[in-house]
Amino acid sequence: NRLEAEKLLGMEITTLEEAKQSAKDLTKLGCHSVVVKGGHIGTANVASDILYSRDGGFQLFEQPRLERTTDHGTGCSFSAAIAAYLAKGLSIPDAVKNSKGLVWHAIKYGLPVGEGHGPVNPLALLYKKAKFTDLL
Repeated sequence: NRLEAEKLLGMEITTLEEAKQSAKDLTKLGCHSVVVKGGHIGTANVASDILYSRDGGFQLFEQPRLERTTDHGTGCSFSAAIAAYLAKGLSIPDAVKNSKGLVWHAIKYGLPVGEGHGPVNPLALLYKKAKFTDLL
């Protein structure tokens, strides 16, 4: 997350260029690859995440921004999805790309329960696929 990167590096991250620099700086702490989840970095209409790998350089992952209140758990779902995709043998960039899509759907089809920000629905893609097979 952008906020955690700011704390670790003692810097403010408000632009994509600063997010890129922070990802690169974090690899100097011993990581091979770093994702800085931007959230509100960049434009108002796009959610941008930056991946930096020592051997692969920078990659930008973007999705249309969703204005929803079902956004609790995005970071946890994102990191868990990356770990799962890596365990399935995907490359780091592919794991990040797939995870970003999974989280986008999890927000879009989040669960509006309780008060305030509701939880994301990390099973949204599974439900979507199940509905599709119902049509066949």
